Amino acid sequence: MGALKTSKRSDLKNCLTKCKLFRTDVTGSRLYNQRA
Repeated sequence: MGALKTSKRSDLKNCLTKCKLFRTDVTGSRLYNQRA
């Protein structure tokens, strides 16, 4: 049960990191498009 909990938490962390990367990517491309 403990191992399952930690794996779930790391999954959530990975998801949040991906979401953050995606959001920065989107905002960055939007800024780039505005500049171009």
